[in-house]
Amino acid sequence: MEKLIKNICCDLRTTAYINKTDKMKIALIVLILLLFSFKSSCQDTLSSQEMLQVFKQINKSDASKLRHPEKREEIFLTNFKEIKELIEYQGLVIDSNFSKKRHIKLAESAIRMTFTHILQSNPSLILNEKFIELIREKLQTKKFCKDYLIFPLSVYVYENEIKSPFEGVLKDAMRIWGINESELIHKDL
Repeated sequence: MEKLIKNICCDLRTTAYINKTDKMKIALIVLILLLFSFKSSCQDTLSSQEMLQVFKQINKSDASKLRHPEKREEIFLTNFKEIKELIEYQGLVIDSNFSKKRHIKLAESAIRMTFTHILQSNPSLILNEKFIELIREKLQTKKFCKDYLIFPLSVYVYENEIKSPFEGVLKDAMRIWGINESELIHKDL
C-alpha cells in the first residue's frame, strides 16, 4: 500500500514506471471514490413515495380545505419553498416519478395550485431573475415541464388584467421558458 501511495504522489513523469497491478489498484480506488460520490449525491433526492407525500400535504393545504385561513399565506409560502427545493435539487419530472395516473394528477395539481397562489399573493417569488433562470435551466435539462406554469400564468394575467403584448419581467420569463401568449388560457378562468 505504501508503494501505491508513493507511486500516486510521484511526479507525472514516473507514471510510466507503475506496474500493471498498481495501475489496476489506482483504477479501483478511483472507481470506489466515484461510486461513493455518486451515492452521496443521490441521497439528496427524494424517492417517489416521499415526493408523493409532499404533494399530498400541499393539496391538503388548499385554501378551500384550510381550517385557519389566517395562516393561508404562510402555508402557501412553505409549499412554494418545498416545490422550489425539489426543482433545485432534483427537478420535477412527474411522469417518470409516478406510475399511477392519480399520483401524476395529484402532483401536477399541487404544483399548479402553489404557483397560482404565489402569483396571486407574491408574484415576485416566481417572476424574478433567479427563479426564471432556475426554471430555464431545468427546462433545458428536461427536469421541469412548462405546462406547470401555463395555468398559473393565465390566472395571473387574467386577474391583473394584463393586456397583450406583455411587457417587462413577465414577457422575459415567458420568452425564456418558451411559453407563448397564445398558450395562456383566458376562456377557462
